[in-house]
Amino acid sequence: MNTTENCWKSLMKDTINKYLHEGEKAAPVLGFDDYYITSTGRVFSSKTKFEYQTLDKIDYGCIVWKELKPFYTHRYKTVTLIAKGKRKNIPIHKLVFEAFNGSYNEYFFKIVFKDKNPENCSINNLKLEFKNKSKKTLEKYRRQQRLYELLE
Repeated sequence: MNTTENCWKSLMKDTINKYLHEGEKAAPVLGFDDYYITSTGRVFSSKTKFEYQTLDKIDYGCIVWKELKPFYTHRYKTVTLIAKGKRKNIPIHKLVFEAFNGSYNEYFFKIVFKDKNPENCSINNLKLEFKNKSKKTLEKYRRQQRLYELLE
């Protein structure tokens, strides 16, 4: 009995919804297959998976979800994620922003909390701002954007 990767991904999408609060949405964490993050900043791991077969030879798969407990680094909520045997500590606000808005250029931008409260990692509380608003940096960004447009 061997459940395909697509079957597990489909099962993950179906079962994560049981753990969400009202109005909360979930999305997979970019670059980490076994993790989901909610729009309010809760991180879930689906590392534990079971496969079993009934006496009638019907195959079943089961995923055990675990909500990760955040810790603090430099006043930001952070979680440890594991991919390909390597651990990585990532701030939750970064995971939320990238899961729901896509990746961003960390050289030019930083994620800012609208209400100035780093405890509130809700997607509605996050926005991007330029790290440095000098004319030189803005011109460098515009040049890079033009270059991307030409390459596409």
